[in-house]
Amino acid sequence: MARNYRIALVLISILFAMSLVGYVQPTVGQSASEEFQQTYDVDAGTELKVENINGDITVEAWNNDDVEVYAEKVTQLGQSELDKVSIEVTTGNVMTVKTAYTGQIPDVTVNYRIRVPSDVTVKHLKTVNGDISLEGTNGDTTLVNTNGDISVKDADGSIKATTTNGDVIIDDVTGIRGVQTTTGKIEVEIPSLSSNVQIKTTNGAITAYIAENLNADILMETTNGQVTVHDLQLTLTTSTATRVEGTMGNGGYDLTITNTNGNIDLYKLDGGVSADGEGLCLGTLLISMFSITALVAYALVRYRKIKLI
Repeated sequence: MARNYRIALVLISILFAMSLVGYVQPTVGQSASEEFQQTYDVDAGTELKVENINGDITVEAWNNDDVEVYAEKVTQLGQSELDKVSIEVTTGNVMTVKTAYTGQIPDVTVNYRIRVPSDVTVKHLKTVNGDISLEGTNGDTTLVNTNGDISVKDADGSIKATTTNGDVIIDDVTGIRGVQTTTGKIEVEIPSLSSNVQIKTTNGAITAYIAENLNADILMETTNGQVTVHDLQLTLTTSTATRVEGTMGNGGYDLTITNTNGNIDLYKLDGGVSADGEGLCLGTLLISMFSITALVAYALVRYRKIKLI
């Protein structure tokens, strides 16, 4: 009993000391935020380019004829830090939205949400620390990131997506020109090829859905993992656990899918990325509900809160 009492006193003393340290810790600055929102008249065929460093980029289609640029600047170092950042927009045949800085890059996050009409071509989106999301737009788009995810959905164009630390998910697009990450998974739909295409990650799984009428020469290879072709007809020239090589249809452009640490799974393009994800979530939810119900029932019986009949 005495031993337990001493342990309790020691724990209370430690928690009290930690609270004092937290209390005297000086505040570095004060949080501040600022919004930017403008609309711009554009001509049909205008190309959009967005460049950011710290923050997300979201570009989506809407039914209006103009382009809306909304940005939120956020910092934890006060208004003076916020004032070092501005949003620069230039219009013309090419519309550029860019985060500009005074002096060295400040500790400010800028998150963009840009809405575009259907006759604007989204050409290039780039950030360094943040996620990139593209939905419902037109045009062949290149997306470049370093630390963050890339998500593309319902885009009428051919997509090229590159990040270093993040996942890449591409769903319901016209075509693919290349997908690459270093640490992250890749889920991609490939309805058509207009050139040789490489899909590559180093640490993460690759799941690809390709049109069954595609004409392509396919090579899939991983170092530490397994390659599996699920429901597609390939004329195989090589088939091992870690390497599959063959031809779809009459052959054509090269589709090369490589991995280092992770599996590669190839499916027929049917429901694709979204359908697979929804099924997984539903199954996981049902299992979780069953497990929780069983645990609650066991606990109630054990502690005699209810009686079994």
